[in-house]
Amino acid sequence: MMLNAAFFVCGFHVTFIGIHLAGYVEDVGLSSSTGSTALALIGLFNVFGSLLAGALGQRFRYTWILAGIYGLRALVIAAFILIPAGTGATLIFGAAMGMLWLATVPMTSGIVTNQFGPTHAGTLFGIVFLSHQIGSFIGAWMGGELVDATGSYALMWWLSVALGVLAMGLHLLISDHPVPEPPPASESGLRVTPAGLATLVVLAIGSGALSLTARAADATVAIAYCVLTTPT
Repeated sequence: MMLNAAFFVCGFHVTFIGIHLAGYVEDVGLSSSTGSTALALIGLFNVFGSLLAGALGQRFRYTWILAGIYGLRALVIAAFILIPAGTGATLIFGAAMGMLWLATVPMTSGIVTNQFGPTHAGTLFGIVFLSHQIGSFIGAWMGGELVDATGSYALMWWLSVALGVLAMGLHLLISDHPVPEPPPASESGLRVTPAGLATLVVLAIGSGALSLTARAADATVAIAYCVLTTPT
């Protein structure tokens, strides 16, 4: 559950910033080109941030690296909204966020692989990624709703800071040790066909999407892992 909740925060951050940064920049009196340049810097520095995270992942635990990434996101966002608005500050924010942008993806994928093994890592990470996409939807939607309701992005920025701190704490609590395999099924036990497996996965994903909760996504991972690893 904690990994799903933390990855939800990643989607919330990147989509809110990606969609609403340009509008925020114009709201504080800066030119639209400043916002577009900041977004371009996010894309550029994302390359270096992802490479750096991969290098650090060879030396340190993934959970520690992710805790650092989310903590730094919270710090960078808080600094951005507290210091006076300006072109230089916005461009520095873009570069800093780029370093922290998608560096979370290889680390999160690595945790899933460490916990459940490589055989089904792709399927299980795809289900975990559902939490990211739910966060993306809420970040984009809520950004517009809160701005319309309050006339300011301030509440949304501070919510992003709080979620970053929350995700940092969650990763410090996550254990990335391998999950014990389920006991083998008896010969008279229920056999799952490929079609039945596909149905279970689709229903589980649909349930998670409708509920919009990290708990539903986490339950889906556990169900899918048990089904995939149970001998037929």
